[in-house]
Amino acid sequence: MPRPLMVRERTLTPSIKVRILAGHPATRYLVANAQRPGWRSNPPRPIIGGMGHTNFRQSLNKRYSALTGQLEDVHASIARIHREVEKLPELEARIPQLERLIESARLLLEDADPDWQEEQAPPVKPWTHHIPVPFGQCGRRGMQVLRKSEVPMTVREVAKTVLRDVGCEAPDAETLRRVQNAVEASFRKFRGRTVESSGKYPAQWRAINKPEITFDP
Repeated sequence: MPRPLMVRERTLTPSIKVRILAGHPATRYLVANAQRPGWRSNPPRPIIGGMGHTNFRQSLNKRYSALTGQLEDVHASIARIHREVEKLPELEARIPQLERLIESARLLLEDADPDWQEEQAPPVKPWTHHIPVPFGQCGRRGMQVLRKSEVPMTVREVAKTVLRDVGCEAPDAETLRRVQNAVEASFRKFRGRTVESSGKYPAQWRAINKPEITFDP
């Protein structure tokens, strides 16, 4: 019977300590050659085979992929920061322009209404998310509506259902339009994978796993 393998710590050189499998042929090779002249600067590569070598190579492949992915992410972050820095002079020049416009608007408001206070017009950030559906969830919720539906639905019908599910029974036109656009973008992205379209205007949609649902003629 083959000798059992045991994990032991060996000192190959004064600065190199390794944990090895005692009894493995590669271990015997390394220990036998560790003190040979020139081995530290140019050690020969033993031929290692078997399951242990395969697992080791797979681990290195995963580590290599993780490191290269981190490197790409760092490069992307640096490029993004450079782009933002390039915008800095333009943004700084915009500050005094906005301050002058704000002061002018304040004077006009106070002239029109002596009781006017700044608290009556709190700052509103541009491009802020103003729909009742949580940010980034319109598409996912639209998919859920189609999966539950037993009839084909237009994007507008799906958008109304999504809004109804979050308690918005009577959305204004702008809110409905925003949700509709988000749902349609998601459907188009996943068309042929999770959803199917009738291809006619106004397009009807169904979940791809429900081919029994027929589109209107």
